Amino acid sequence: PHRIRATIEWGRERAALEGEGQGPIDAFVAALSAALAVPLRIGGYEEHALPGAPPTWAAAYLELCFGPDRCLFG
Repeated sequence: PHRIRATIEWGRERAALEGEGQGPIDAFVAALSAALAVPLRIGGYEEHALPGAPPTWAAAYLELCFGPDRCLFG
């Protein structure tokens, strides 16, 4: 398991998060879910290298779901 501590800001609001999960993203989603008191889950995750960019650069796409059929992508 991975543990995470994070601080998020939304406008002038700031919140400290702490969570645990199978990886760093899962731990962050668990922490965010607990802070919002909303059940969240990762529906999908994709990552790929960016052509022509330095080797350490990549694009990542995450599907975040809340509820049985409500998901957002980013």
